[in-house]
Amino acid sequence: MLAASEHLTPYAKATARRLISVLSAYAAYDPEIGYCQGMADLAAPFVALIVDDVEAFWCFERLMRRTRSNFSHNSEGVRSQLRMLGRVLEHKDHVLMHHLRHVGAGECLFAYRMVLVLMRRELSLSNCLLLWEMLWAEDVQQERSLRRLLEQNAD
Repeated sequence: MLAASEHLTPYAKATARRLISVLSAYAAYDPEIGYCQGMADLAAPFVALIVDDVEAFWCFERLMRRTRSNFSHNSEGVRSQLRMLGRVLEHKDHVLMHHLRHVGAGECLFAYRMVLVLMRRELSLSNCLLLWEMLWAEDVQQERSLRRLLEQNAD
């Protein structure tokens, strides 16, 4: 199929093959989730920036640890984050939230894609990676706090 895509440059075809490879490997690695629409948005930056496909896969896998529930069959991860967005909007801008409810957008479904792909389509690559780095830093901080708590309770 890619070979017949004459509009793509050889580099774009090679990158697309690598992306397919990473996503296929992930689907085999986590068959419960498999491949879902939106995953390519999350994997593409790793494939574009990391030459080694194995490293790109493991970076993508690490990101999926945070976002895996977004891709479950019931989309509970996304739904939970949309509820949180609604609570934040209610607290920070009650007038806006009232308007959203009035027009039938109180469930914040307009932000579904933004949440699903962690703003990848809404931000430039550099700004998106900056956001992702902040999320990863938060994850590391939470892991360290949990580790300290477990060590304290083990004594």
